[in-house]
Amino acid sequence: EYAMKQGRPLITFVIALFAGALVLYFLVSLWKTFQDPFTTTYTYSYTLNDSIQTDGLIIRQEQVLSGSDGIVDVTRGEGEKVGIGQTVALIYRDDQARQAQEQQDALRLEITQLQYALGQGENVSSAAKLNDDILSAMVSLRTASAQQDFSDLEDQVLEVKGKVLRREYTYSDELSTDTLTARLQDLQTQYQTLRNQSYSAITQITAPASGTFSTLVDGYEGLVNPESAMNLTPQALEDLLSQTPSGDSAAVGKLISSDTWYFAAVVTQEEGERLEQAGTLTLRFAGDFTQEVSMTVEKVNQDGQGQAVVVLSTDRY
Repeated sequence: EYAMKQGRPLITFVIALFAGALVLYFLVSLWKTFQDPFTTTYTYSYTLNDSIQTDGLIIRQEQVLSGSDGIVDVTRGEGEKVGIGQTVALIYRDDQARQAQEQQDALRLEITQLQYALGQGENVSSAAKLNDDILSAMVSLRTASAQQDFSDLEDQVLEVKGKVLRREYTYSDELSTDTLTARLQDLQTQYQTLRNQSYSAITQITAPASGTFSTLVDGYEGLVNPESAMNLTPQALEDLLSQTPSGDSAAVGKLISSDTWYFAAVVTQEEGERLEQAGTLTLRFAGDFTQEVSMTVEKVNQDGQGQAVVVLSTDRY
């Protein structure tokens, strides 16, 4: 009974202590509430797009490649990179010249295959080794194709064909190195004779500089370029946009000789000032190309009458 009486005051003291701590915490919290000038609340994020819709003109450094009368055979694809002096098109005087060129191409391909086959014959120690080499060449070709790496495609194809041809005369009693050498000399003679006969009937159009080839000649190539774009006024750009120029009918294509391209558009003076302050913009085209492109504001030309020309640039796409 004495122990029970002794425990009750202790329990009462602990309860009173906790009660006092709660009251103190409440008072401190209340004091901080009145002292803190900030309040917290739930919120959410929101992105506001500030956009301007306008028409404009894409401007690049372009050079039209003129041809001549005859049958035109463009040898480069749209958007293909070409080096200085490389052939972009062949112009045949008539259909006979075109057929002669096709025969030359077939002879040149066979000559190259024979040269590969003869050149690979020295280091082949056995038929099994040759089979392994063919398989390895095919794997390399397949890997490059899967990775869309076509930089060495022609050499890889010829390597496969040359090894297969070498394997053919390795297993045949009728074919030998001497036979293939004689065949190669005969083909080279045919090729040179045919080339001499058709030399004046075929005109080559070559790239005067390195760049990107395009067959789309729209007539704007001679009207505006990146240098003149920097001085465009709103009225001058509107005049360009209202024109319907026609490309050179004798042109085989054009060469885009710079990686940087520009976009010039007419905007209001207020919009031009906003764009100039932004510096970098995101463009979304409404035509066939729908991807977003980040461009830099190069120049804003105001006309003092409420309009301006904004010139943007990028080296993407």
